[in-house]
Amino acid sequence: MTSQSHQGKFPFLNFLLRKPVVYKLAAAIAVHIILYFVFRSLFPNGEYISDSHGYLVSANQHHKVAFRPVGYSNFLNFMGFKGGPEGTLIGFQYLIMTFSSLLLYFTLAYFYPVRNRVVQTLTYLLICFNLMNFFIANFILSDGLFTALTVLIFVLLLWIHNTGRWVYLLVLLPLLYFTFTVRFNSLYYPFFIVIALLLSYRMKLMVRIGGSLAIALSFASFYIGQQRINNELYDSRVFSGFSGWQLANNALYIYPHIKPEAEWFDSPDLKQLHKFVDSFYYGMDSAALQPILANKYEGASFIWNPKSPLKIFLVYKLRTTKTHYFKAWVQYSELYNEYGNILIKKNLGTFIKHYITYNTKNFVYPLPEAFTDWNFKTAAIPDVTLQWFPDASVKDNIRHRDLNDAIVQAYRVLYSLLILGCLAGTFYLLFRMYRSRELSFKNEAFRLHFFTGAYFFMTAAFSIYASVVVFRNVLPLIPLSLMWLYLMYYYLENSRRQTAT
Repeated sequence: MTSQSHQGKFPFLNFLLRKPVVYKLAAAIAVHIILYFVFRSLFPNGEYISDSHGYLVSANQHHKVAFRPVGYSNFLNFMGFKGGPEGTLIGFQYLIMTFSSLLLYFTLAYFYPVRNRVVQTLTYLLICFNLMNFFIANFILSDGLFTALTVLIFVLLLWIHNTGRWVYLLVLLPLLYFTFTVRFNSLYYPFFIVIALLLSYRMKLMVRIGGSLAIALSFASFYIGQQRINNELYDSRVFSGFSGWQLANNALYIYPHIKPEAEWFDSPDLKQLHKFVDSFYYGMDSAALQPILANKYEGASFIWNPKSPLKIFLVYKLRTTKTHYFKAWVQYSELYNEYGNILIKKNLGTFIKHYITYNTKNFVYPLPEAFTDWNFKTAAIPDVTLQWFPDASVKDNIRHRDLNDAIVQAYRVLYSLLILGCLAGTFYLLFRMYRSRELSFKNEAFRLHFFTGAYFFMTAAFSIYASVVVFRNVLPLIPLSLMWLYLMYYYLENSRRQTAT
């Protein structure tokens, strides 16, 4: 697939300085500077949700574990953002997202140059000028950083695949480990990265094996390390307290559609928890129940709503055991994990019908959540946030709510078209490769699309099963879908050229 590549003709830096590439790069930088100041004038304040303040509390207290992964909090401390204007953090987040997008596009143009000017231009515009980069950078959340890290990981894999140089592994390993700490969504990343390394035939076999082992050890050390911290601090061997809560949350979506039996639950705690859940659904007045269930598909209401049975049960246990809140939150994650597993395994068909099917639709057309739900955003700024960003405010952004909502809606539609395009393109590509007898790991194009497809399949499976899909959680798929469609077109263009000759 690299027969037409610029690689070998001149180094990457020289490629960037050649015409017309240098004009594209200069234009992108200039436009992004202008765009940033335009958007900052329209939306002068950072956006906050409850998670935002949680990250700042963790940063303040240097937590080793918290409700959310602590990597973003550590990043805030390391960069020294405390006490300065929130615009410094927002600008930095926008910078790294812009950098990752530009690096992805010019890496594609370097290794896989297409001749079709329309494809070139569309890919350049959509990857390099992704307006969602500003909207997510404007949130004091880990999503922007996570998106940039994911794109950079893929850029490194493209360089490894095309050059076979082991030095890129030295960058990939710490980058991947840091990504683990930022978002637990990345815990499946080692699997597709190992596939990518093993299929990078330009790299020596022993280096591929060694790199794969290093990736596996990095994942194992992080996972075991998290378990050890939870065990030392909270007497629990769970990897993350959040996991059990999330599974129980997902399982409770199907509760109105099943008839649980008491004998499913053997331990006293499970029986007691089941009574709390049952009384929640069938013991409450419907008028009181409706507001709690109204937004259950907007994320994780059963985890955070104080009237959910999971929260009520935890508070009840706190009163009887006198345990610290977060310690109990972590410890009872194991029980909630067991409870959720029982409900799902006993009612797998119902779970698929009422949760997996619904969430598959969300994956294709994700919920906007915090991007457009202005009630979801924080109405007041807590003291801990003002310690970090004295100029923090939420009063001005709503003036341009219609513009915000219109851009987000446009990108949700674009995202859906890209996902469906990748799905259709995959089937067409497999058909073409099958007909031309290229459906083999000996074929470089097949290897490239195989590990790219592995990432998309794993991302879809994890996202659909793990939690209700919201737009900010799948933002990495916008540039990476464009990348994959571009690579598909490159293969087809080269195939036609080879057939013609």
